[in-house]
Amino acid sequence: MAKKQNLKRSTVRTKKLGNRVKVLPVEKADKPSIDELLDAASELLDDPAISALTEKTDAPITVAEYSGFQQAFDFLNAKLFDGMLQNVIILLQRRAHSGGHFSPDRFTYRIHNGVREHELSLNPDAWVGRTDEWIISVLLHEMCHLWQHQFGKKQRKNYSYHDKEWAMRMESLGLMPSNTGAVGGKRTGQQMQHFVIPGGAYQQAFTALAAGGWELKLESTIIAGADKKPKKDKTKYTCPSCGLNMWANIPDADISCNSCRCVMPAERPAVQSYDQAAE
Repeated sequence: MAKKQNLKRSTVRTKKLGNRVKVLPVEKADKPSIDELLDAASELLDDPAISALTEKTDAPITVAEYSGFQQAFDFLNAKLFDGMLQNVIILLQRRAHSGGHFSPDRFTYRIHNGVREHELSLNPDAWVGRTDEWIISVLLHEMCHLWQHQFGKKQRKNYSYHDKEWAMRMESLGLMPSNTGAVGGKRTGQQMQHFVIPGGAYQQAFTALAAGGWELKLESTIIAGADKKPKKDKTKYTCPSCGLNMWANIPDADISCNSCRCVMPAERPAVQSYDQAAE
């Protein structure tokens, strides 16, 4: 009895006989060695077409976005602070009523070596529709707080978060402090905004940063129906002597500071924005 011949399915030869197909036997191929398989794989990976398909070009989103802020921090630190600022942990936090915040000594090491690190948080909800130049100006705003923490004068117990020393540093770097975010606003106070001074040190530094291809990738998503009901507008009243602030639901309230025995005038918004004033 003749031995059955082994057939390899992937290399079966066929012959047409009218409407029939006859399977012709082929010899069984030799099994390749490990070295031969490795050589074949190496040749395949060296193929430019295969490399283009397998190469990973996009960094993880977390790495891409946070490294962008770190690069901006390092660039501004070198250009505007001569590299004197210590590193901080940069966080994206949706902190209500704040574009950003500096908090010293918020982290410590798990090995309990006594070393602490500062936190610099930024609020992505405040950037929707804003330019990269504006977003990084908020980073610089907080870096000025870091500078004051490291090199500023010792503050009294109840100092203002945005005092004159901080305001002078901001202005020297090309950001004008303003409690309204526009021309005519106060330069100091607990809650402060700012605007970019055209041609100032910051704008020049950012132009150089962006010229190298730097850019941010993401912004907050606006979710329909997620906003809470709008609150009633409140008017802010400030003591001209001690800086005490109070808010009232009426625009012309008669409010006085008992400690200083003086009237607290209502804060009026600026008549025009910086962009309008520059025209």
